[in-house]
Amino acid sequence: MRNGQNEVTNQDIQGKVDSIIKLFNSQSVKMYFSNLVSNLRSAQIQALTALETLVRMILRFH
Repeated sequence: MRNGQNEVTNQDIQGKVDSIIKLFNSQSVKMYFSNLVSNLRSAQIQALTALETLVRMILRFH
């Protein structure tokens, strides 16, 4: 392979690698935020359940 062809091939490979890395990073960010939202929703449900239990206990003693 000539030098010029080698450079073009290297640029092509680098472009493909960059595209794969961008896709991977994008998917990783989506998974991270999906997990974050799921954890926040779970925490919200737990907090509301605890509050409901507390209100029931208070109402029992009044």
